Amino acid sequence: MVVESGGRHPLPDVRSQNLPDPPVEAVYAVRFAARDLWGAGDHWVVVDLWESYLEVDG
Repeated sequence: MVVESGGRHPLPDVRSQNLPDPPVEAVYAVRFAARDLWGAGDHWVVVDLWESYLEVDG
């Protein structure tokens, strides 16, 4: 579940290669239930993900 928009930032995969003009994409804070990730836990995990890393349902 997307919980917050984090603006637009250079894509780190390209930026880390020191290539000129890395693409800029929207970044989102995405929340996962720990149980869905590791099969246990009653807490949430929130990570920042670039738009191209996300898959849209539907």
